[in-house]
Amino acid sequence: MSGMNVTVMTKIVSRVLSMSVVSARITTDEWMKHLGEQFRRRRLLNDMDQEYTASLAGVSVGALKNLESGKGASVRTLVSVARVLNATEWLLALQPAISVSPIDIMRRSNSRRFRPRQRAYKPRKACKE
Repeated sequence: MSGMNVTVMTKIVSRVLSMSVVSARITTDEWMKHLGEQFRRRRLLNDMDQEYTASLAGVSVGALKNLESGKGASVRTLVSVARVLNATEWLLALQPAISVSPIDIMRRSNSRRFRPRQRAYKPRKACKE
């Protein structure tokens, strides 16, 4: 790797680490407000008003206003509006690909709780006639 690539990678890694530290300090209400602002900006960039966006998304204008103001919205509203605004990549970012099956992890666990039960074996006594 060249020196320039290492420098760029170092900057990217430090930025990601600082973002994760900052994101841990952001409250749920602040996240909702930030997300709402992003939806509003995307809608305005597409030159759409709230009534038109809400009608295309199949949600009420009030639901869209709540989403954009950070007052809360249902997952259905969030997904519907994201689809109308061509922001489905945001939704994909919420759900990264799973590389390891949680069931496989559970099966491979050394914990006694997840090991299959073993039956005690007692030889039967022979019957006397």
